[in-house]
This record gives sequence, C-alpha cells and structure tokens, in this order.
Amino acid sequence: MKILLLASRLPYPLHNGEDLRVFHFAKYLSQHHELHLLAYDSGLPSAPEVACYFSRIHTVETPTRNGSDHQLMSRLMHSFSPDHMYFFDPRISSGLSHLLKQDHFDLVWIPAWQMIPYSRDIGEVPVFIDIMDDGILELARELRSCGSLKEAGLIVKKLLVTYRFERKYFRRAALCCLASERDAEVLRRVCPRTKQVVIPNGVDSEYFKPLGLGEDFPSLVFEGNMSFSPSIDAVLYFRAEILPLIWKQEPKAKFCIVGKDPVPEIRALAGDRITVTGYVDDVRPYLDRASVFVCPLRKGAGIKNKVLQAWAMAKPVVATSIALGGLRAQNEHNIVIADGPPAFAQQVVRLIGDRALREELGRKARETVVKHHSWEAKVLSLHEALSASDGSPANP
Repeated sequence: MKILLLASRLPYPLHNGEDLRVFHFAKYLSQHHELHLLAYDSGLPSAPEVACYFSRIHTVETPTRNGSDHQLMSRLMHSFSPDHMYFFDPRISSGLSHLLKQDHFDLVWIPAWQMIPYSRDIGEVPVFIDIMDDGILELARELRSCGSLKEAGLIVKKLLVTYRFERKYFRRAALCCLASERDAEVLRRVCPRTKQVVIPNGVDSEYFKPLGLGEDFPSLVFEGNMSFSPSIDAVLYFRAEILPLIWKQEPKAKFCIVGKDPVPEIRALAGDRITVTGYVDDVRPYLDRASVFVCPLRKGAGIKNKVLQAWAMAKPVVATSIALGGLRAQNEHNIVIADGPPAFAQQVVRLIGDRALREELGRKARETVVKHHSWEAKVLSLHEALSASDGSPANP
C-alpha cells in the first residue's frame, strides 16, 4: 500500500509516547509499504534516523498564535463545537488536498488528535486513526481526582466536546486503533459501529535492558514528561501522601524524578532526599540504579511506556490500577499493584526490605516484555488489521 502519514511533527527524537509509537510503526510498516509524510516542521534538522522510512516528506511551518482578542472571542463562541476543539491550519488542509490530488494513496494514517479534523478533506481515501488513548476515559479519570467545582465544570465541558468530537470523526474512520482494551471499551460505547483494533505499545528490549551499574539503595524513581498533567499529579500526590509514610519506616529512601520540562511545582520538590533531573539524554542509568520504580498515576489513559521501559530494565514496579492499561500485568508476578497511600507505601517498603523479591519481580517483568511487548509483534498485528479492513468507514 501507499500510505500518507498525517502527523503533527516528524516523529523524532523519541521524547513522548506519540513519537515513540509512530516511529516504530513507521520503521516496520516501511518494510512492506510505501510511506509518505505530511507534518509541521519542527525547526530541527531532518533526522536521518526516521527520514529513511519515508519516500517523501512534506512539511508546513509551525504556526504562531498570538492570542488576540478576536481569536479569544472566536474560541468562546465555538467552545462547544468539535470542529474547534483543535486549531485548524488552512495550510495543512491545502497541502493535504494537493497531495491527494497529485498522487494516489491507499490509506491516510493519522496518529495525532490535533490532525484528526483534517480527515474531512480526505474524501474517498480510507482513513486509519491511531487514537492511542481515549479522550473520554482520560477526562473521566481527571474528573474523579479534581479539586474544585470550577475545575470539575471545565472538565465536564471538555467531556461534552470530546464526546461530540469522537462521534463526528472516529465513527467515519476505516479503522481506529487504541493502546488498551479499557480505552477500546469506552470508545465502543460512544461509537458502537466503529471498526477498531487494540494494539498496545512495544518496547525496544535490546536498548532498555539492565546495565549493571549497581543499585543506589534504597532509592525510588519515577520517569515521565514532567509538564504532562497526569505525571505532575502523580509526583505531587506521591510526595504529599505516600512518601512521608515510606520515610517513617525507611528514612534513608531517596526519590528521583526523571523527565523533561518539570513545572515549578515539581522543581520545588528538590531537596536532600529528592532529585529533580529535568531533561536527560538517557533515562536508563537512572532506572538501572533505582531499587524500585514507582508509578502512582491517578489520571490518564492508554498504555504507560514508563512501565514498559522499567520492566525491560528488570526493575520491580509498584503501580496503581490506573497505570496498567494495555499491559500484561499480573499482581505479585511481574508487578505489585497498590491503590491508596497506605497500601502503596506499604508495598514500596516491603520491596525495599526484600532484595530477593525485587530481583524476582524484575526478572519476571523483563520476561513479560521480551515475550509479549516487542515492537515487531505489535506492528505485525497492525499490518494484519490494516489488511483485514476493507477500507470503508463503519458509518458513511
């Protein structure tokens, strides 16, 4: 097939879950299909690591938005319209229409939510939308943990607009892909006739593997984009409600927060026993030295690449139930599941005190990754799903 990827940017470097998934899908799909890319220009030099997978790359300059009064009023007037959920750029629309007229594509692949509205310009070409995470599920979880009526009202408004967005755009796709069965279950309720497939993320287990650097005992680590709301909430929650309980029994335990763009509230946590790294070129040494990887998420949806990477590094993981979407998680086998501050703290203290258990959980975790979460296997599932789809939308 000749496939046009409509993305928000060139998927490299691999600094977030979207780019990671698109990069590996493109890497393996390019072995069997001809890929073209239309995306915003990131302003960075073209990355040969990913450019080699595309026959042609077309870019549009990233727009600047000045937040004028006119723009503000327009957003307020259309605030409940699914068509105005994301900024619409006529240059992307024009470029897409030009490419579709210039060449014959068998499929348009859209992996970024903000690019989905341009599907209305695609016409008869089948559209594959890689939703990854369901927006309604993510907002519903955010609503449960919000702290004020005003915040709850804004989330309810977002839920309504997201519901209308999914109803309008997802049900017309030839195929929708999600990263976890829980996300797919929510989408089925919104768009019951939408053709969908669940394909969790993989992990590069040859890159993420134990380095043998030696354990910095006793230490805990969390890794993620520290400007991303679910990650911010998880770390602040862990510091305020869980870590004090751990310190009562393990006062020497250190906590390392690894990830780019930490917001001021996260940077303010740094101290004698807490390290905030900011951006690092390589997260593996921080994972390798840690005694336990903690994932106290209360928000978000989809699959957690951070857990997959910790598993691949053979790290014992303590995680909340919300963090397990799309993972082959078995409590007390390859992970420890704990919800609520006392239970979470108790399980972390338990692992700190039992080296043999840490090693056994880490070994089982890596075995799970190698057996079930290779990128090759995930892309094979995608290839089969695309081949089985007849290319027609569920709802004309």
